[in-house]
Order: sequence, then C-alpha cells, then structure tokens
Amino acid sequence: MSEDSKLKIRKPSRELIQTQQQVVLEKLEDYPFKSVAMASTRSNLTGLWRYWRPYYLTKRAPCDAHCPVGNQIADFIQALHADNPRQAATILHAENPLPAITGRVCHRPCERNCNRRQYDKGIDIHAVETVLAEVQNDALHFPPTRQRRTVAVIGSGPAELSFAHFMTSLHHQVTVFEAAATLGGSLREGPQARRLAGGVLDAAIERVVSGRVKVSHGDVAPKELERDYDVVFGNSETKALRRVSEAIGYGKRAALLLDAEWRGLDPSETLARIQVGSNSQILSAMKYRALLTGQEIKRSEEIVTYDKLNLEFLEPPAPYVEPSHIDQVQSLLAADFVSRDDVDHVMREAGRCFSCGRCNSCDNCWIYCPDACISRDEGVYQIDYDYCKGCTLCAAVCPRDVISIIEEEKWNKSS
Repeated sequence: MSEDSKLKIRKPSRELIQTQQQVVLEKLEDYPFKSVAMASTRSNLTGLWRYWRPYYLTKRAPCDAHCPVGNQIADFIQALHADNPRQAATILHAENPLPAITGRVCHRPCERNCNRRQYDKGIDIHAVETVLAEVQNDALHFPPTRQRRTVAVIGSGPAELSFAHFMTSLHHQVTVFEAAATLGGSLREGPQARRLAGGVLDAAIERVVSGRVKVSHGDVAPKELERDYDVVFGNSETKALRRVSEAIGYGKRAALLLDAEWRGLDPSETLARIQVGSNSQILSAMKYRALLTGQEIKRSEEIVTYDKLNLEFLEPPAPYVEPSHIDQVQSLLAADFVSRDDVDHVMREAGRCFSCGRCNSCDNCWIYCPDACISRDEGVYQIDYDYCKGCTLCAAVCPRDVISIIEEEKWNKSS
C-alpha cells in the first residue's frame, strides 16, 4: 500500500486527514480518544442540580368554579369523552340530584365562563348534563352516622328536594311535607314548567324520593313537627332563592353542614375543606365524603384561565363520533327523554372540551422530557426526582396547565 493511501496524523493536534476513501489505522495510538463508561451512570443523581421542581396538580376549570350546584363539569365531560358514560353520570349525580332539571332550566354560568368560548364556541354543557341525567349511574356512598336524625322538609321545590336527597344519602330519616297534591313546588310554575313537561319533572322527582324519602301531602301542625323531628327545613328560608341551580346548591350546602355539626366536626374547618374554590356558598359532596373517610383530594382550587392554556398542543376536535360509542350511551339510558341525535351531539361536545386543569394522558410531558425521567402507567405519570434537572420543559408543553413549578427550596420548606 502506498504512503499516500495511508491516514496521515499531524501532531500534536492529532487532526486526522483522509487522503482517500480507505482509512488505515496502523497503531493503537492512531485511534482518536473516546470515553467509555465502565459502569451505570445512575449513581450520578442529576436531580441534585435542580432549581425548579415540576409537579402534577389537578386544578379547577372555570366552568366548575362558576357552577352554583358545585358540579365537577370538566370531570364528567372528560369521562364521557373517554367512552365511560356510566362514570360520567356518576360524577354528575354525586353533586347534583336533579341534573335533568338543571340541564333544561339553569341560567348556565358555566357556559358563559367556558374557556373554549374565547377560542371559537363554548361547550354546550347543558346538553351534556341533560343526556347524562338519564344515564344509569352509581350512588355516592357516605359512611354511616352514629346517630340517625329525623328530618322534616317543608315544601318540595328544588332546594327542598336537594336537601332531602343529601340528608337521605347521609343516612338520616327524611319526611317531605307538601301541601299540594303533587311534588315540585315552584318547578311547576312559570316558563320552566314548560321546559320540564312530558314527564321530565315527575321522573326527576321520583329518582329523589322513590324508596328513600317519606312523603306526606296536606297540612301539618307546627307542634307535631317540633315534637317528632330533630330539624325542620324549608318554606321561609328558601323562598328568596329565585334560580333553580342556586336553590339546589343551597339545599346541598345546608345538608352537608348540618350533618357535619351532628358528627361533631368543626364548622369552619369543614367549610374550608369542602368548599369549591373561594366561594363558601358552593360545597362539594365528593369532598365531604373524602373528609369523612380520611381521604385526600389532591386538587388545587386555582382556576385555569384561557391565558394559561397552551393552544399549540391542544388537539383539534374530532369531527366524527363512533356509532358504537353512541350505542353504549343509549344502552344505559334509564328514560326515553333524549334521542340518538342528542347523544351524538354531546359526544361531539365532549370531544371539543379543553379539559382545563385536568390531565387527559396526552403524553406530551413523557415524550418531550429530555432526561426520560417521566414514567407512565395506565395514564398516571410520575417524575423521577433523582434525575429530573428541573428544566420545566414538561410544564411548557402541557396543554392544560396540569404541571406546576415551584422553587426546590420552597418545596422542601413546605413539605
């Protein structure tokens, strides 16, 4: 082989000059230097470099925060979009005993505050609620109370029906006294009565009272109430409630706080633990159950506003809904008050929802993490803080503001 065909090495820079396609390295010293790890690098805990600490935290969607009933709207819409209509209906009924009514006559503050409204058009939440109201669901179970109380409810308007529902769910004995021949109170009057015609109102009331609440029609003597019942609710204290959704929320609030008092819980602490956002007038039944069972709901009451969404990573709405998904919802309908077209519409609406503040397993954080320190298991993500350097790229690519960041030093002081 000629001298020109060999690899020439210029010292001391060791710059390699290839004169032809073939490269010949004759001695070990001719090879360029290369570092080779002889053991695992996992002993190098790069998480010690971290200044910022990312962490997952479910936040409050604006539709939730503005619902007078306390519905977990983003949660039940996300469950419906995930093809789990029974779970969606269970979430809805846990907070709202009369969704068939609110879906038709509520003044819809949730829709006015929907983030999607600033993008194109808000979600038709009332339509989703109307359909899910008829879907079979599982009841929210509270732990039994040591002392079962007797409760008299005067009247059968939305506040009274809501109060009766939650008092019964909390294992108390409830009797509804209604002077009229039929239950419903103010729901049978005015424009809202027309929207609840065709058996809708009767079916909604039947779900609340059937097999759970004793009903007495006609007048009742005040002395009888004072003698036979531990508490009397309704009539004068609910007359000022003009809006149906606010009345339902009021009835739930009264029931939860009264039960908490009977269980010996601190009123102010209970209120702070179970209120929705900063509004002490709106309480969550699911939060109250978690309080009674010693569970912790890891959820921030911080509201995810439109400016906190990362629209570049939000998927466009699906224009098509699988017929099998519509069939599944229809198979769970308990009453014939909604059509197949209604189901198709709400499935499309569920696909349009931004799921503000909720993780919907988009995988962005897992995909973009440069250090591969995010793992996933059945839609649940975990950060390996031994190796997370705190670059916060995961938070930057999260479409729904589910990943928050905090200074590591502040985190250590607070934990």
